[in-house]
Amino acid sequence: MFEEMKKDPAVKLQLASSYAGIANYWKFFDGESKQLLKYHVYEEKQKNEAAFQQWAKGKAEFEPVFTQYEDIYKKWSPYTKVRIYIMEGILGSPLAAYASSLAQLEAAILKNGDIKAAAAAADQARTNFLKDENKPSDQKILSLPWRNVTMRIFLKTSTRLVSTKASNLSVI
Repeated sequence: MFEEMKKDPAVKLQLASSYAGIANYWKFFDGESKQLLKYHVYEEKQKNEAAFQQWAKGKAEFEPVFTQYEDIYKKWSPYTKVRIYIMEGILGSPLAAYASSLAQLEAAILKNGDIKAAAAAADQARTNFLKDENKPSDQKILSLPWRNVTMRIFLKTSTRLVSTKASNLSVI
C-alpha cells in the first residue's frame, strides 16, 4: 500500500485513511504490549489465578476451570497463527473484506431472508469499497506468494481438518 502511495499524490490521498488506520492499529498493539510488560500484568494475573485456584479447592463447580481453559487453549493453539494470517493478511485486503461482506446477501438468498435489505447493504458496501479501492495495492496484498505462504501454514497446522495434499490444491 505504502509503495503505491509514494508513486502518486492522488493515491496517497485516496489511501491515507486506510494507511492511518493500519498505523494506529500497530501503534496501539505496540503500546499495549509495552504496557503489559511495564506493569507486570502477566505476573499479576498469575497471582490472581493462584488465589482463585486456592479459593476454588473443594468447590466442584469452580475447581476444574483452569484445567478446562488450559485444555481448550492447547486445542486452539495450532490454529492461532492461521487465523492471524487470514484475518490480518488475506482479509486485510479491502477486496477480500468487501467480498466477505457479501455473505449476508448469500444467507438472505439461501434462507429466504430479506433479500432487498441484504442487496441494499451489499450495494452500500460496494460503493464504500470502490470509493477507496486501489487495484495495484490489492494485487500486492493478495499476491500469489502471500497466498502460497498462507496455504502452506494452513496445511501444516490444520492436518486434522485438511487431508488433501498441497499439490492437489489450486489457488485462484
